[in-house]
Amino acid sequence: AARRALPCTLGRPCAGAIHMSTDPSPAGGANLARVVLSGTLKRLAGDTALVEVQARDIRQLIRALGERYPALAPHLDGGYAIAIDGEIFQDAWFVPIQPDSEVHFIPAIRGG
Repeated sequence: AARRALPCTLGRPCAGAIHMSTDPSPAGGANLARVVLSGTLKRLAGDTALVEVQARDIRQLIRALGERYPALAPHLDGGYAIAIDGEIFQDAWFVPIQPDSEVHFIPAIRGG
């Protein structure tokens, strides 16, 4: 996978940010999403806060993150809602990801 430093949200450099791509050319048809990791997910990804991933939808994004960070894989399939450009989705595996989208994993709020 190709790696390069990325700017963090709000234009500041982000420690531990990487670019992840299996296809170095945008002609591969996939979109590049900026995935912001925090809390447990950031720790499981080796303290990486921001990852750029090629994915057409949420399912591909989760698969790519799990392949790159195997410790993340069991945590990505459940327990999190996913926000794409500020819109929150739950269990929506085929929601498309637009070019330059920013993706956040939001822990489920449990209560009773």
